[in-house]
Amino acid sequence: LCDSNLEPNVAANTVINYTIKATDNGVLSDKIGYVTTGMFNDTSLAVLNTVTNQNPGTLVLKFFHTGVLTDGDSILLKIRDIPVLDYPSFNANDCDVSCGTCTLDLKSISALSNTSARFLVNGTSPGGNAVTIECNNNLLSNTIVDTTVQYKLEMSKNVPTYNDPGYNDKWVDGYRTTGLLVNSSVRPKITTATLSPGYIIIRFTHTAALSKNDVVQVNFTEKLFVVGSNYSLQAHCTVNSTSSPLPGAITVSGIFARNDGKTLEVTMSERPLQARSTMTILCDSNLEPNVAANTVINYAIKATDNGALNSIVGYHVTPGDIYLSKVHVDPLTGGVKPDEIRFVFQQSAKLVRGDSLKFHFSVRVFDQDAPISCTASTLSNNSLQNFF
Repeated sequence: LCDSNLEPNVAANTVINYTIKATDNGVLSDKIGYVTTGMFNDTSLAVLNTVTNQNPGTLVLKFFHTGVLTDGDSILLKIRDIPVLDYPSFNANDCDVSCGTCTLDLKSISALSNTSARFLVNGTSPGGNAVTIECNNNLLSNTIVDTTVQYKLEMSKNVPTYNDPGYNDKWVDGYRTTGLLVNSSVRPKITTATLSPGYIIIRFTHTAALSKNDVVQVNFTEKLFVVGSNYSLQAHCTVNSTSSPLPGAITVSGIFARNDGKTLEVTMSERPLQARSTMTILCDSNLEPNVAANTVINYAIKATDNGALNSIVGYHVTPGDIYLSKVHVDPLTGGVKPDEIRFVFQQSAKLVRGDSLKFHFSVRVFDQDAPISCTASTLSNNSLQNFF
């Protein structure tokens, strides 16, 4: 037994032969001792869709190997305790393999259980290749939310390197199942055009937990928040959650307006929020006035490990109302031309430069279609002000 002063192994796939001779015992010649192996590393296991209870779409296994893979060699994938493969239906027709310029193909695939499969090689992949195996069919729905799927590999003529799956029988992390955002809504107190919305309430349920430094981002199609040198909304918004053990107001690391006031971004602090909790964000100041009437405010929400909701209708900006309207004519005598007509009304939406007022009567009131002499004023703060 020699355990020091040893040379490194020679290149992978080298056959090491040996000869023994001993005094008074003759010679034992050209015996096969061992074959050097390659190594595999840079492995990964992923799925196209990680959302819990949904079909993963595609399972992708990647690895780099230094020892040659030839016809009949095998690659064994083991998944730890989580059913991923539809056993026994999972087969060679469900997967494709690629490795750059090599001629590697899969002779067969056999699911040994719903947590393991053996891929038999057809063709050759010389050492030094990156291999990708993609499987698109006969996959089971993703497991429960916030679960890390672990795996390990065994491979002909190749052994795992340190920190790779299978080294000293080691399991490594592949992918993590994520949640969904559901039951979302955006509601202002006031929807009337040109007026302040008063407050805006954003509410949604996240099916995966939210932890420290996780981010919730709500994007709107219109500018809702006043932005300036300080984009923090910490003083203008509060966050509540139904998460146990203390449902109610929660402290967050930051609330910011982004994207010129079209985006609200919340960064979580120390306290984790349980999966399937409902978050409510209420902002009651630093809000832009409602935009033009009949505008639809759409929104999108995304949250760490919970996917995204896109193009959701939030609310419609409504027109203002005209009320307490009167028409005063002096004199009212039939057949006599009046000295003046006065229109008096109140409106709930603001009127700004460039807006128009139109009055339509059931009979002819003006003697011709032409510019006429009128004045206009408004009673604001008990002060009569000309504005026309």
